[in-house]
Amino acid sequence: MTRVGNLWAAVLDWSNLELAAVRALKGKRNRSDARRFLDHSESELTRLRFDLESGQIGPGTFRQFRIRDPKPRIISAPSFRDRVLHHAIMNVMEPHLERRAIHHSYACRVGKGQFAALDAAVRFSRTFEWYAQMDVRSFFASIPKDRLLVAVARCFKDSRLLDALGQIVHGFEPASERGLPLGALTSQHLANFYLGAVDRHVTLALGRAAFVRYMDDWLVWDSDRTRLRAVVRSINQFCIRELALDLKIPRLNRTSAGISFLGHRVFPAEIRLARPARLGFLRSARNLEQRWAAGTICEPEAQRRMASLVGFTRHSASLQWRRRVFRDR
Repeated sequence: MTRVGNLWAAVLDWSNLELAAVRALKGKRNRSDARRFLDHSESELTRLRFDLESGQIGPGTFRQFRIRDPKPRIISAPSFRDRVLHHAIMNVMEPHLERRAIHHSYACRVGKGQFAALDAAVRFSRTFEWYAQMDVRSFFASIPKDRLLVAVARCFKDSRLLDALGQIVHGFEPASERGLPLGALTSQHLANFYLGAVDRHVTLALGRAAFVRYMDDWLVWDSDRTRLRAVVRSINQFCIRELALDLKIPRLNRTSAGISFLGHRVFPAEIRLARPARLGFLRSARNLEQRWAAGTICEPEAQRRMASLVGFTRHSASLQWRRRVFRDR
């Protein structure tokens, strides 16, 4: 595919910067830095545009915190100004990244997402007896920065865009040759793009159609266990050789035993909500109730967040469980 150029003007376009600010605000309106940015939005966007034009983006600033749902992770949340910067760049890059993605990739894509990935996993589980599940050890923290930027440069040739991405990527923990901040929009899209090489290896080189990837969590199916083991070995060798990534020990089992995937348990006949996800739901619901009772969150916002929690459970066979939860509260 031809390398894409002449994108920088679209990044600097005022309407793109305004759209970036709107998108960066989603879920962040109560943050102090977001309110400050909004109070002086025209001057802030003008300053950001000047920084982009001069090529002086500067190192990113991050607020780090730890979460434990579904597993312990350190989130590095960029400042609001950097969120706007990231959206301005990804608004322009994302359509071109989308054209390079294949059907079997489900993360960071409009019209795809977790539920579509789960539905595909059910379909393949109904057809094949065996599955293999693989993921990358400490994925975001282990991505080699220079290799990532080289891969991006094979697809984009706008030097100013590539320079901006280089400053963003190397601006996080500049002393380290590896790692993207878990919590930044650019990290999500660039990490997903980096693993697109795995998609092409599995589907083109290995000829596997029964394949689903959601970020660094991917599944491959086959009716023959020995053949599936060979596929796993090939993927592992490819990740080490071409991407400098280390995979965890793969899980290989019968589809009838169920697959733990994206907070759910996938079976050939149905999708169930996994136990950690149920516990996480209960914790989040209890926290929302406590915050509403204490007056730290308004009722409409509490209702919106509760509706989002319930929405996540609706894709699974969990109706009776939800009824028990709300009946007992």
